[in-house]
Amino acid sequence: MITAAIIGIILLYILSGAYKGFLWSVYVLGASIISCALAFALMGPISSAIRNNEYIYNSMLSYTEGAESIYDVELRKVPIDEISDDELEEVMERSDLVFPLRDSVYKNITLKRFESEGIVTLGDYFNESLVRVIINIASFIIVYLVLRVISTFIICWADYTFNFKKIRKADFALGGAIGLLRGMLGLAVIFMFVPILLTILNFDSIRDMVEGNTLAAFFHNSNLLLMLIPGK
Repeated sequence: MITAAIIGIILLYILSGAYKGFLWSVYVLGASIISCALAFALMGPISSAIRNNEYIYNSMLSYTEGAESIYDVELRKVPIDEISDDELEEVMERSDLVFPLRDSVYKNITLKRFESEGIVTLGDYFNESLVRVIINIASFIIVYLVLRVISTFIICWADYTFNFKKIRKADFALGGAIGLLRGMLGLAVIFMFVPILLTILNFDSIRDMVEGNTLAAFFHNSNLLLMLIPGK
């Protein structure tokens, strides 16, 4: 089912590009790339605003429950300075965190990124790391979607007003090829929701559905956008 949905989305992008033509597809792809760049640039201020809202921040802390991923309840209370490398490796190995959450937690602990904020225990590092990554992902998605809606409206208006010219011989094929690239980027954005869903809705069935599907696992675990999300 997931495979069919992914292939269906890609085909829709390809057909859309082939129908609308090369120039329209290039403009939309360019708008998507620019929206991604601006989303990364504006993600920091948006994330800070969310963290500064005590109600929203505390609500997200309760939903993410990062410390619950630590197998030993007693270890949650131990300062990270007192945890050996082997213990940390075991904790990370046995945690049920998905990409990129596990990597972010591990980096934050090894680099002691929150020490200046008075965060010292392993449990608090898990809690703080998870909620910050989730907030960063959510901030990116919000900014990206808003910018894409605006840019799509502008491009459609320009196409209607100026009627983008089409390349006579290769417009259909080139438009479809650009549509494929748009589809890949669109799926990368869609799969940014996966860490949020698997953290808040921690159901084994959903996790198995994503991790057990080759295409879904690829767009999740090899997602460049998720790789670029900061963990602090």
